[in-house]
Amino acid sequence: MHSWPVATSYRLLYFGLTILTLHVLLHGRATRWIAIGYGALLAACLLLLLGGHVARLPWLTEHVHSLLNTVCSLQALMVIYASAA
Repeated sequence: MHSWPVATSYRLLYFGLTILTLHVLLHGRATRWIAIGYGALLAACLLLLLGGHVARLPWLTEHVHSLLNTVCSLQALMVIYASAA
């Protein structure tokens, strides 16, 4: 387990690097829409995680952590690239 600032900064750094990589791979096509969609997905995950902590639902936080690990992985980059290409 990491602290909130470490986990948040990792997610934001990975988000930026993913968008930059997709911008380069797709030659700037649809970068804005990809960033908006990917950012919305990341924000939804973070809101669900916060809701799980506030409501004291450990099963929800566990599942959202798994989803966040998938969203912030190379798999998400490959899926977004394949969908956009």
